[in-house]
Amino acid sequence: MSGSIVPAQTIESTTVNMAKLHKKRTPFTKPAPLSTRAAIVLDIERMTPEGRGLSHYQDKPVFVEGALAGEQVQVRLSAEHSRFAEAVTEKVLQPVELRRQPPCEYYGRCGGCSIQHMQYGLQLEIKQQAVVEQLSKLAGLKPQEWLPTLTAGEWRYRTRTHLAMLWDKQSKVLRLGFRARKDHEVVEVGHCQVLDPRLSELLPALKALMLQYPHKERLGHIELVAGDEHRALMLRLTAKADAAWLSELTAWCEAQQLQLWLQEGEQTQPSCHWPAPEQGGLYYTLPAFASRFDFTPADFIQVNPALNRLMVEQAMALLAVKPGERVLDLFAGLGNFSLAAARAGAEVIAVEGTKAMVERGNANAQRNGLSAVQFHCADLMADFSHQSWAGRSVDKVILDPPRAGALHAVRHVAGLKPSKIVYISCNPATLARDAAELDQLGYRLIKAGAMDMFPQTSHVEAIALFEPYKRGGQGKKAAAGSALARRYSGRG
Repeated sequence: MSGSIVPAQTIESTTVNMAKLHKKRTPFTKPAPLSTRAAIVLDIERMTPEGRGLSHYQDKPVFVEGALAGEQVQVRLSAEHSRFAEAVTEKVLQPVELRRQPPCEYYGRCGGCSIQHMQYGLQLEIKQQAVVEQLSKLAGLKPQEWLPTLTAGEWRYRTRTHLAMLWDKQSKVLRLGFRARKDHEVVEVGHCQVLDPRLSELLPALKALMLQYPHKERLGHIELVAGDEHRALMLRLTAKADAAWLSELTAWCEAQQLQLWLQEGEQTQPSCHWPAPEQGGLYYTLPAFASRFDFTPADFIQVNPALNRLMVEQAMALLAVKPGERVLDLFAGLGNFSLAAARAGAEVIAVEGTKAMVERGNANAQRNGLSAVQFHCADLMADFSHQSWAGRSVDKVILDPPRAGALHAVRHVAGLKPSKIVYISCNPATLARDAAELDQLGYRLIKAGAMDMFPQTSHVEAIALFEPYKRGGQGKKAAAGSALARRYSGRG
């Protein structure tokens, strides 16, 4: 799967493109009671950042799943709130050219994908516009330069998936697949269009194997994971596995060259059942930085390896690490960015909140011959100023926080006065909040852009570069940024 870069859209051109699809609002008519679930017809005015169509009914905003701007659709109201309503498209009466037939036969029922009905170019435009709008509306900020949207292809990219299992005692039916879009039901699938083919091909046989288990009520879930070379199956059971059945499963895994990991009963972490550790485990590589990362099925890794490579390359280009510099990597994980910075000649302080990940990060650094990387364990959502590493001067910083963002961390980082801060975000809303705080603390938003880590879904990743304002040039939005940060400082 080859990587590519989609040119950045300006705010003006994006607005023009979306304006071409706008229609007038639906005339005022008395709405059918929500309880009847009666179908209504709506004209879709524009797209929302999460990929839903926006219309109005009785002058109340209605967010419509499965609809595109410019279309007329028949919908069913699914939820009504005091200030808005939600609906699901039942029939497209007047489609637009940007609509396509979803390639997946399970689309609409399976909860894994939500925007397959859009041409891929529109998906990228909406995700880029989501970053633009969050930074503009929530933080009042616009970068000096919009980066091209990173993409690495739209299909067969996922190297990890979670398969749910549901045993119905009354009907004696076992379902294995993905959770449904709107409830806790399980949608059975025989293949998956966004899953790495090395994992998708296992789905039919897994169902047959699980049907043979004598205590189906003890089946939990399955994780399938692929590295650059090996694959793994992690099975969660609520009690110790049946010995005879486990022997059959192990034989099948051996035939497939599929590692088998078990998490039984009260175990908090999975253990490798087959093969022996010396036979080689899971790993992924970053060829541009001559780095290999060993991991287990329980570790967090990026599920889109092709995009991850592009992301790390772009982050290092923005950070512009020079030999001898000291880099602080917060929320470092296995060292996805740390090892790349060290390979460029930097001394790296890598900080991660999970002890097991810290141990594997140090092991990966040693295995790659990078002695200038030191991993530390700390809760980065709490006060960490007392940590020995926290007071050391640094030249540059990279942050890759979870969805909650890094408000506390950016306040500490700004006090270290690095020359560059690169922020990787999986939630543009908290990126905007933290960008506003950095602006108030004297750091200007230089570059920003979207990254499509999860094609066919509404999830948006972003990357941003901050540098200090020149003396006397603190941001115009400083006061607003400070107020915004205080408002959202309690978000979890």
